[in-house]
Amino acid sequence: MSKKNLTKRIKLAAWAGGGVFVAVMWLRGRAGDEPGGSSPVESAATVLSDSVPWVLGLSTVAAGTVGLWWWLRRSTPAATVRRRMKRANRRGGLATTWQVLTQGGRWMVIRKAPRVRPSVADLPLRQRLTVAPTRVATTLVTVKTRVGPLKVYSTHEDWELNVAPPRSGKTGKACNDITDAPGAVVATSTRVDIYTKSIMSRRDGRPNLVLNPDQLGGGHLRSTLAWDIVQGCKDPMVAMARGGALASGVKGQKIGEGNTAFWQGQSVRILSLLLEAAAIAGERVTVLPEWIAGRESRYVQDMVAEILSDSVAADQARHDWRQFVGTNTATATSTTTTISAATQWLRSPEAAQLALPESGEGFNVRTFVREEGTLYLLAQDREFGTVAPFFAALAGHIMDEAVQLASASPSGRLDPVLSLVGDELASICPLPIDRYSAILGGSGIIGRLYIQGRDQLYDKWGERGGNVIWNNCTSKAFFGGCDNPDDLEWVSRLIGDISVPRLGNDGKATGDMITRRAIPPEHIRMMDEGEAVVLRSRMPATIGRVPWVWDRPGYRELPLIPDPRLALEAAPDRKALPAAEDDVTSEGDW
Repeated sequence: MSKKNLTKRIKLAAWAGGGVFVAVMWLRGRAGDEPGGSSPVESAATVLSDSVPWVLGLSTVAAGTVGLWWWLRRSTPAATVRRRMKRANRRGGLATTWQVLTQGGRWMVIRKAPRVRPSVADLPLRQRLTVAPTRVATTLVTVKTRVGPLKVYSTHEDWELNVAPPRSGKTGKACNDITDAPGAVVATSTRVDIYTKSIMSRRDGRPNLVLNPDQLGGGHLRSTLAWDIVQGCKDPMVAMARGGALASGVKGQKIGEGNTAFWQGQSVRILSLLLEAAAIAGERVTVLPEWIAGRESRYVQDMVAEILSDSVAADQARHDWRQFVGTNTATATSTTTTISAATQWLRSPEAAQLALPESGEGFNVRTFVREEGTLYLLAQDREFGTVAPFFAALAGHIMDEAVQLASASPSGRLDPVLSLVGDELASICPLPIDRYSAILGGSGIIGRLYIQGRDQLYDKWGERGGNVIWNNCTSKAFFGGCDNPDDLEWVSRLIGDISVPRLGNDGKATGDMITRRAIPPEHIRMMDEGEAVVLRSRMPATIGRVPWVWDRPGYRELPLIPDPRLALEAAPDRKALPAAEDDVTSEGDW
């Protein structure tokens, strides 16, 4: 207690004691003035008994007034800030056990379950209180508290961002996210172990599909899916979306950033025209490089223009095409350079084969989501010839179809959710994450993203887009071992400052207070392996242990090397699945 507060309390006690003394003396004098009056004690008792209702009433009014004054004074913004600062200083700037439990733990999951999973809202209250957290959320970290270890969760409406340097265990956590996912999963990675470490938990009758055009894993993991990117492109909007995805996958281009946005827009416009023309003519995607190479040929110009005459927007399509082939050489070259880079992957026979499904094969997104399947997109991070444009187009198609499926449901969201587990997403499957992370969470489509640092966000989505992604991801885990000073300082500043006593030369407190970071940057860098700083929306920061899939009971890893003693295969055989009747944009593809 401060000296100022102690002085106030002494003065208040003195005034109260003086008031009681004056009242007693007045009662004694009144009793002595009455002839034949009773004793002072009896007179005091009589006066007090007559005054009880008044005393109780006045006391109630006084107590209510004081309570109201105290509540109003406590609820002011300044008082709220002071109270939170004092609380933060007491706990060292980190979350308390109560805050972990109510703002990121089991109680938070129970509170949000009816909104996140509409099917849970129909359960009786008793069953809702005992619902498994993995039906509503995935584990972010496990925190040590005074009451034992408590888990911090990311609900199935949160987008999660994990910042982890190489070889820090992010694959183990990504596989744990795949294992906990209750619905369909789209997983991306440059390593095959994301498949081998998670596929055993998904082999329960659900379809498991693989796209592995670079034959990672020594050729033992085969691709089990082929998707025709041209199908559905008779619709100009579908062609525009897929053209945009192809252009965004070009290596070294930022999505919608700076001057590249103009040239990217021109490339998307021409790509969408070519995709639409190929769909109308019944051609495959392999004709796109041929048409671009022969753009100066009168025959190619007239042929494409004639095909676009059957477009639903024929006049506009023919005008855009004529404008492109009639533009100056410099502008046309800048546009075709991007288009050529976006279709360069077709020069690889293995990659091109994945875009040329056989008769009866294909990919139906709505069937995939309803059957809660798993799709693994595996590829190398290449400078040239990367399949990133194809992967981005396929993943974008899945997201668009999933949004349509969610909007048709009574709750307006998918139940269970569709999970995007994106490891090295910027390198092999660049999607518009700045837009997806803002709008898809409410539709039951969530992301579990893994990056090596903020520079990776800025490199692909630009500074504005990277900051948008960081802000939209309401759950963040920052792994230890990072050496980037800017990232360390950024996280340390977000955790906040605390006030601590200044220490003298003798190591004792001097009475003055200084402000320092709750967790200095160098302490974040030196965290133990498997530890991460967690930043959740509206919850103070905390430090916990990252869940790795190999720490789960009953964990099994699938070996890729063929062994006749094992009954398992590296991947399920390719099979044709019928198209859903309501998949209007897929036009009969799987």
